[in-house]
Amino acid sequence: MNPPPRANPPPSRRWNTPQPDTYTGRYAQVTAAPPYQVEKPPWDEPIFPIPRKPVPCPKFVAKSFGSGLSDGDLSPEEQGGKLPRDSLLFLVFSVFCALVPCLAVALGIVTLRLDGEPISEWGEKVQSVIILVPTIYPVLFAALMSKSLRSIALDRASRGTSLGRLEQLIGSGTVGGAITTAIFLRVINITTVILLSCWVLSPLGGQAALRMLVTKEVISERIPTTVWYRSPDAVPILVVGSSYARSRSRLDAAYIASLSTVSDIRDRPLDVFNMIKIPWIERLDISKTMNDGWIPVEEGRSEAYATLLGVPWQVVRDDGNQTMGFELPPGKASFSMEASYLRFDCDQPQLIPDDKAPLHLREQIRFNYTTDNEWKSFVLNMSESDWLSGRVDEIDVVKSKRRLEFMGRYGPIGDKLHFNYAACTENTVHVECLMTCSDQSCAITAMRPSRRSTQRPEISYLDGLGPAQSNTLFTALAQAGINHKTASQVTPSEQYLINPDTAWSQGFFIQDLPEIYKLRKEEFSRRFSTVVNTYNQLLLSSDHASGLLFNLSAFDPPLDSSSRSATSAEYLLPLANNTIVPGMFAAKRSKTEFVTMEQRYTVVRYWLSCFMVSGIFLFIISSVGVILQITRKSPDIFWISGMARDSPYILLSGKDDVSTLDGDQKSRRLRDLRVIVADVDPEGPLGRIALVAMDEKENNWRKLSSERRYR
Repeated sequence: MNPPPRANPPPSRRWNTPQPDTYTGRYAQVTAAPPYQVEKPPWDEPIFPIPRKPVPCPKFVAKSFGSGLSDGDLSPEEQGGKLPRDSLLFLVFSVFCALVPCLAVALGIVTLRLDGEPISEWGEKVQSVIILVPTIYPVLFAALMSKSLRSIALDRASRGTSLGRLEQLIGSGTVGGAITTAIFLRVINITTVILLSCWVLSPLGGQAALRMLVTKEVISERIPTTVWYRSPDAVPILVVGSSYARSRSRLDAAYIASLSTVSDIRDRPLDVFNMIKIPWIERLDISKTMNDGWIPVEEGRSEAYATLLGVPWQVVRDDGNQTMGFELPPGKASFSMEASYLRFDCDQPQLIPDDKAPLHLREQIRFNYTTDNEWKSFVLNMSESDWLSGRVDEIDVVKSKRRLEFMGRYGPIGDKLHFNYAACTENTVHVECLMTCSDQSCAITAMRPSRRSTQRPEISYLDGLGPAQSNTLFTALAQAGINHKTASQVTPSEQYLINPDTAWSQGFFIQDLPEIYKLRKEEFSRRFSTVVNTYNQLLLSSDHASGLLFNLSAFDPPLDSSSRSATSAEYLLPLANNTIVPGMFAAKRSKTEFVTMEQRYTVVRYWLSCFMVSGIFLFIISSVGVILQITRKSPDIFWISGMARDSPYILLSGKDDVSTLDGDQKSRRLRDLRVIVADVDPEGPLGRIALVAMDEKENNWRKLSSERRYR
């Protein structure tokens, strides 16, 4: 049933037109009304037409949402209000938010004070805070920046500005919004440039914070030192009868200790006495060659070293405080050293019968103990008639590589004795090693062929020995580790040739004799070279090879000479000066510095400047936003609730229709109002799109259709 008409309805503020004569149900049917006339004011100022809210389609008026009261039912105080003022609590919160960027500035100042400081607990706490900045800072920047842009937009709107500028300010609440708004508006002006520049400071500040403080190693101490090491041109001194006889037990002990170590120790860069082992340069990966021809040395490779006993060396501080053995000065150092080793290129080992064995070798093999001869399990021979001369001054006539024969007993097969036999050629490899020391440990990290040595590879220290000395050397090697006056034994050298991990095991029976002929020639050549080089290290410097170091600087030859050109007087100079020489050999030296590094904080000032600029800008823009918020003269109308209030198709009354409310206040009041963007002229030839209050009846509006045309 339709309600009875109201008597003397009050004039409508909403429409600023006379009140319609009749109401029908929930929908008000607008009837004809006398035209509204604006009377001329008593003053003479010109009348400016005030834009009015257009009257909707006469067939449609949306329902009234809210209390259902008309303006006439409210008192004058209830019909309107003064300009909004934020509460004190909200203002305090806004000021607090504006001061938050000061924390970023303070973080930058604290970071700057850490520049050059050593690692500390306080510095680690600062770094832990810096790690969080790239996550928190962009969120904080976006929140404060968007709020400030909104305050600036309200201020510009209250003072008068273009609609496009307002759209830019409101639509640039994020960096993506700033870009898309400029694209959609198709405008590039100073406002666009300023907004994009401001938003760039957000990711720049976060990333700059992550990079503005780093830790670097800086030099805290330098210790100049001289590294002494045995010259690669040294010659054996224990190859004469009396000296060898006195030292044989010590030599064998050091030799067996080196051969019998486990693989983990054999593959280390230092030997059991902490002497420097020389790697095989032939086994390095030349594809990884670095600048100046250096080839990196990979640690942990099996059988990577040419000798199991290293080169004696000693570090002497230039200030006079001598460092003995492996007690190195603190810090890190690197230096180059010259070295050399023998490499034997052998034929494939063979098993030969007794009647085909070389006679000069066959006579030296002892299958049974005799009182007249010492025991030999295998023999090495280098005493061909062309090599009987041991004169140093005739070495230059050498035109070919020297041969070395290996023959060891295998045992009888049928009615014939058999031998393991291999013929090898000798080469001397001269290399330059890059030594790196750190934390009281040193290792050769790179190698290259020597650029200082002018010797041909065919020449070695053996060319300076006569037949007697050569025989002493090879006899000592063949008998090392066994009792040469007792029953037959398999020597540790032969056991190493078969398997380096079983060098300590011994055999006493025929079936224990090694099957060396089954080894590949590359495998036999490498292991045989290692055995000879290891024993050779002992003969070159017996006292020093086992770590019993003395003053190596006493044996320094002239820097412009080598052992091939130096005279005997130059080498025996320490003896002429009454120097005690317990184990003499020629030494070389290399200069280096042991540098102690310390971790310190380093500020990257470029990134710190970027972070500080971003933080200061955020503080300024936040402060401007708070000031404009406090002094604003207009309510915040940039909300959807503002569109609802000003839409001619959403009729509000009572306290919900107040223009002085901020957008958030309107939104809270109208949060239950259901709206839709719809066609408000469904029966016309052209539709009209507007924001409409939804109702259960859709006869006065309908949803939009892609097939209909709209104006």
